Amino acid sequence: MTREQLAILEAELGRTLPEEYRRVAEDSPFRPVGNDAVYWFYSDPMRVRSATLAPLADGDYSGAGWRTSFLAIGESPAGDLYLMETAEPQLPIWMLDHETHELTCEWSSFAEFVHEWQQFSEHASVTPPAADSGEVRWALAWQILIGSIGVPLLAWWAVWWMR
Repeated sequence: MTREQLAILEAELGRTLPEEYRRVAEDSPFRPVGNDAVYWFYSDPMRVRSATLAPLADGDYSGAGWRTSFLAIGESPAGDLYLMETAEPQLPIWMLDHETHELTCEWSSFAEFVHEWQQFSEHASVTPPAADSGEVRWALAWQILIGSIGVPLLAWWAVWWMR
């Protein structure tokens, strides 16, 4: 995010964003973890805004346990919302389970959260997609050919046998 985007986000949320958050947000986007897109940290200010103002808006979350000092900063691979508790000096990271709506503190500080994800990202293997070889294409062509001939023949045989 740019400084301008962060300033607009602050105005929309009506609060000052922690300096640690601003520093990390300005460094995004981050490289993907494995073959997944980066989900652990939102790089789009609109996602931060909407998830902070209306968490789990597409579900039936009643807001139980929600704190006005929470800032939505990303999500888990399962779609659970990561929330920064901006009222505490260490900026602990909570997780809002998208199924049970339970809130649990997952990281004792924002620094720990960022460090863990960056370490994971550095060690995750990025597997390139399988090369499309001629053998794979021929095998697929044979399967399609056999299926397109075999299914009608099987249907004809079933009708003939039932007579």
